[in-house]
Amino acid sequence: QALREIYSGLKLGAVFAVVGAVVAEFIVSSSGLGYMIVMYTGQFDTPLVFAALTVLTVIGIGAFYLIVLLERVTIPWYKAITS
Repeated sequence: QALREIYSGLKLGAVFAVVGAVVAEFIVSSSGLGYMIVMYTGQFDTPLVFAALTVLTVIGIGAFYLIVLLERVTIPWYKAITS
């Protein structure tokens, strides 16, 4: 039962790690997607801001579903119980 709790935390942590990395790039970086968002926002280049946000969304969703896949591989009986 503890594995379910651990994987729940890992799923949240993976998404928050992406958000944390981008916020750090907002503040101190001179490259990366966070820097691009800040730079293009200042230049009013909306399509590039949304492109960077789309890439970040895909990375966050990909990290989440990677943990889901790992969860299904390591505790396959959990899905059988909940279905």
